[in-house]
Amino acid sequence: MLEIQNIDANNLDFVKNFLLKVKSVEELDENILKNGLMVKDDDIIGIISYEVFISYGLIRYFVFKKDTDELIVKELIDELSKKARNNGLTHLFSIVNNKDLENLFISFDFYKEDLKDVYIEEVSFLESEFKDANLLIKDLSI
Repeated sequence: MLEIQNIDANNLDFVKNFLLKVKSVEELDENILKNGLMVKDDDIIGIISYEVFISYGLIRYFVFKKDTDELIVKELIDELSKKARNNGLTHLFSIVNNKDLENLFISFDFYKEDLKDVYIEEVSFLESEFKDANLLIKDLSI
């Protein structure tokens, strides 16, 4: 049976072991992981977590086993949205440079942000290392 759990001190090592098997994960930040959730049965199926920027949460860990049912991912996004809202956040956002992933986020009520007025550490998003990506935002007040 599938279960969604908060990531905390009790299961942090279990989560780390799962993530360290993923080639694209280069480093782990425990504080960011603790802002997350996992879905599991006997083993972890997926993890999602965010990093806090004032009242926004940047999705930092979004890792799922191949062929995970989209409804499972949606349920995890919905639960993460509730968690973020309960922690005082107003929006979740993700930087995406993959069309399939972009469409997935849009199906979960994220929308594309106009990038001309977006800055990362005083550098225009359009002139940053992310210039070929899209910024997708979910309003948590809805």
